[in-house]
Amino acid sequence: MIGYIDYKTKHVIIFAMFYLIPISTAVIFSGRLTGLVLSLCAAILLTLIDIRYDSDYTNIIFFVINNLMQFCYFVIHTYLRSVIVNLYIQADELSLIDSLTDILIQGHSTFI
Repeated sequence: MIGYIDYKTKHVIIFAMFYLIPISTAVIFSGRLTGLVLSLCAAILLTLIDIRYDSDYTNIIFFVINNLMQFCYFVIHTYLRSVIVNLYIQADELSLIDSLTDILIQGHSTFI
């Protein structure tokens, strides 16, 4: 869907940031590998859109570098998002363990 909108706008609006929404969602719910696959798909899609509209690059090296940097940006975002998710899971697990006795907290009681 994002790729189609990006294709129709013909580089009037840069949609590269919007590709991070499905990538982030994939990392959160499916893991780092799925995020990396979507990062690769997004980078390929952006490259195909560049090819289709004959972007005004003065040299082919600029085309390659630009698309490689977009892919690297998606990969870095995927990695950092997965680190954040893992830290959240670790913090959640640690909140269930008493720090003094290392015993699993079964529940809490409220005192009136």
